[in-house]
Amino acid sequence: MKKIFSNLLVFLFLLISITSVEGWSSISLAPTLTSTLIISVLYVIILALGFNLFKNPLNKNKKGAVSLFLFLIVITGIRSILIASGKEQWEFLLMYLPAMLSFICIYYFDNLFLFRKLNYFWFRLAPILCLLWYPFMSSKGEAIGFFLPLLLLYLLFINVIPKKSKVILLVLTFLIMFICFKEGARSHVLKFGIAMLFGFSLYFKAGWFYLKLIKFGRIFFLLIPIVLFSLGITNVFNVFKMDEYISGDYSFERIDTYGNQNEESLVDDTRTFLYEEAVVSAVKNEYVIFGRSFARGYDSFFQVRRSEKAGKVILSDTAERISEVAIINIFTWMGIIGVIVYFFVFVKVTSLAIYHSNNSYIKIAGLYLSFRWMYGWVEDFQGLNISTLTMWMLIAICVSKNFRSLNNYHIKKYMFSIFIR
Repeated sequence: MKKIFSNLLVFLFLLISITSVEGWSSISLAPTLTSTLIISVLYVIILALGFNLFKNPLNKNKKGAVSLFLFLIVITGIRSILIASGKEQWEFLLMYLPAMLSFICIYYFDNLFLFRKLNYFWFRLAPILCLLWYPFMSSKGEAIGFFLPLLLLYLLFINVIPKKSKVILLVLTFLIMFICFKEGARSHVLKFGIAMLFGFSLYFKAGWFYLKLIKFGRIFFLLIPIVLFSLGITNVFNVFKMDEYISGDYSFERIDTYGNQNEESLVDDTRTFLYEEAVVSAVKNEYVIFGRSFARGYDSFFQVRRSEKAGKVILSDTAERISEVAIINIFTWMGIIGVIVYFFVFVKVTSLAIYHSNNSYIKIAGLYLSFRWMYGWVEDFQGLNISTLTMWMLIAICVSKNFRSLNNYHIKKYMFSIFIR
């Protein structure tokens, strides 16, 4: 049964890699909303199957904040089902509940056999699938970044990846960054650039200050979004309004989801109004503490939703929406309680990775995970896609006793077994 599931998971990851970019593609494997929802439900059923087959129930590190957050997802899901009414609310529920329930896979992504098999085949097949799908990508910068996000994880281990695989990884990374930069997909350039920087930093880990720098970086990434949010909400300093503090022309050409070329600026404020309407909506509708459930979004009066249903483009004003900013969605769905528990997941997991690991690579993975917590205040929206699953995989290996107990030599041997048959 475990062998069947491991084969199924490999196939599932390759399939999700394709469905992850359907929003930026001219063709779709699930052309209607109904087929998309059916596929999402099937995905989460398969992912949940691994919880019974591969999880280690005695791993105490997966209790505490991690288990509490999963429990909160389940409770919010039940609450969502009870209060959902109307077609749109059920659509929201069936799209975002599976996305968050996929968090359950962190209980087995740390299985050494499963991790190796999954990544062995994905690294060899996903780039080929991406190349075949490339002609059908309408916004190639966004699509290619969401098709191959598992490469981010490999970049953190680049120091111990075999030379041939390392060359392939670097070529793919620079191609992705070039295409994303050319088309204005700034988010992917930053995420791949930071992962590569952190991975290469391990070549210089002999310095006495290296571990201190990692520890400082963790604290900085964990706390800076909270500090900046506090400064912004009190009108002291708004990091998103950089045009008020610096001058100059920082414009660039960007290709949107529909293939249209638009001019944008690096200092454009595209986030302040999202926070404003999300917070105002929560206060007005009294869901600050426990959230509005997966069936609801926050009230929006500045957005026009453009969606495609049954092959027809529909333009309509919408009273509720889901944000591209991860932390806004957590707040909208699960309230301040959800944000706090989510924060302590990152605190606990990064602490285990950096302070309780026998190898340098899980430490650097913990540092990168703390960066992703910070970046979740800027973007990183949730969906049942390969990008979200990469985040859960990163959490899994950082909290894992299996990975943290390995020393640098064992990590090198293990990574070689992924990239060399």
